Amino acid sequence: MTYPSIYDPPFRIAAALGGVSTSVIPTTIVLDRSHRPAAVFLREVTADDILDVALPLAEEAPAS
Repeated sequence: MTYPSIYDPPFRIAAALGGVSTSVIPTTIVLDRSHRPAAVFLREVTADDILDVALPLAEEAPAS
């Protein structure tokens, strides 16, 4: 599974998502197919953390 990583040091992108902390590093945000936050991790994440969120999202039907 691959996913893009966005370098966002001023947290402009994170702030645009709304409701996401803009003061914690590292911050990992997993988006759903509609580009809404499905999970927010305010700590270092493991592969299992990402897979626990991403695999169910990958099984969802595409947004119409």
